[in-house]
Amino acid sequence: MKNNIGMLDRFIRAILGPILIALGLFWVAGALQVILILLGVIFSTTALMGFCPLYLPFNLSTNKSETKLSGKSAIALPITLILALVAASLASVYITRKQFLENYNAMNSNYKQALFQTGQKNREEANKYYEQLQITYADFSSMYATYRPYALWNDAQFSADLAKVDGIIKDAAPLVKDGDLTAAHVQLEQARPIFQEMFKRNGFSLLAMNLVDFHDVMEKLIDDSAKKDSAAVIEHYAEADRLLKAVETDLNDADVQSIRQSLDTLLKTAQDGKVDDLAAQAAALKSGFLKVYLIRG
Repeated sequence: MKNNIGMLDRFIRAILGPILIALGLFWVAGALQVILILLGVIFSTTALMGFCPLYLPFNLSTNKSETKLSGKSAIALPITLILALVAASLASVYITRKQFLENYNAMNSNYKQALFQTGQKNREEANKYYEQLQITYADFSSMYATYRPYALWNDAQFSADLAKVDGIIKDAAPLVKDGDLTAAHVQLEQARPIFQEMFKRNGFSLLAMNLVDFHDVMEKLIDDSAKKDSAAVIEHYAEADRLLKAVETDLNDADVQSIRQSLDTLLKTAQDGKVDDLAAQAAALKSGFLKVYLIRG
């Protein structure tokens, strides 16, 4: 077999092949997964061999000089292929894990609001957030019905847990709509430990989840402060305090203590009626939070 793949063609294949393999392994499921992995193996193999059978029927060749790979290029090609596969795999593992958390948090924000509003017996708001929860949970469960990010590859319980939560949400429908909201709250509360256990057994940090929860209420405090609304700051402080305590349970180093100090100072500022100082104090709170979140979130 004459080499019919030129130097540039081979190195492109040596990069593209591992990328396709990583896409198949870490990003998709089903038939598309098989196709991508197969294409990736073909590109990688032909890059190493220097020969592409598909070029033969068309009498094509990108190796105009018909030379074989030798010297430094012969070493560089397999190294390029290995490095591309390692880089694509590591990036895929990290990004798909982050994406899973983002998708979960998008759904979970509606879950938390539906839970809160049923607990407050606010039917109108409870129905609003419950309807949004139904939509976002359907999207979430559909996305991960067959596909698994690498972080959940070995979780045999995952599908059963998704089905359990789906049943919990559906069973709450008549209670939220026009039934007993306290019972609806108890019903929806059953989903929380299922997700907590799921995250624990798959090695997800509860600290990261607690930081995201705190972030949501922190944004409310920032908005309240921008509006110079002391009463709203005081009202939302209680929820922020509870969520920050959850963070402090997992981590209470100097950076987290700085967040606590900024949060309590913001409350004191609101209680003292110093509305012109609220925005600056809220900015200090956000700055301290970001320092922790970017490293540990």
